[in-house]
Amino acid sequence: MNKKLLMVSTVLVSLVSVSMNYAAGQTILKRLFLLQDSGHQQWCAYRTESDWAAEVKSLSSPVVGSLEYADGRVSKISLTEEDDTGDWIVYDEYALNKNGGIEAARRTFNIIADDRSIEVTYAIKDGKAREEAKTSRRLSTKEILPSQKDWLPGVPVVTRVQDFPFFPILADKHPEAWLNGRTCSSNKPLQ
Repeated sequence: MNKKLLMVSTVLVSLVSVSMNYAAGQTILKRLFLLQDSGHQQWCAYRTESDWAAEVKSLSSPVVGSLEYADGRVSKISLTEEDDTGDWIVYDEYALNKNGGIEAARRTFNIIADDRSIEVTYAIKDGKAREEAKTSRRLSTKEILPSQKDWLPGVPVVTRVQDFPFFPILADKHPEAWLNGRTCSSNKPLQ
């Protein structure tokens, strides 16, 4: 199976749509689906998973993700990044507090060639990421492996929401994607 197709399939499974619950007094959850459109130097957000999935396939996007909304604010950011050769994939999940700041992150590195998966959790405070826990497993069997100094891709941990390359989409309190199906913003480098 093509590694890009495998990545898209994995992301699709991990980004199963959250159902919207409109019952009185319950939290309404919504999700926007993100992709990096490298060809046009922009990030785009999609209201529907099906529109997003079609674009991921046609653009071969190297970075995809989602924004999960709760009570009208972004509560979780999920990102998946794969290198060009398919040797590694990084899955990130950022938890945001009620003020919109990042409070924690969980990252999973899948190093295909080494048959290794490393999960790291971080506490985010004052613009710094502090590693709290690290677990290494065999990717194929999930067997826990002894701690060692692992080679990990140099993907930075984001500690401030304004440092996400798609921050203009995050900052928009009324994303066009909710009405029009898609909204895009200029690409800025990850800091």
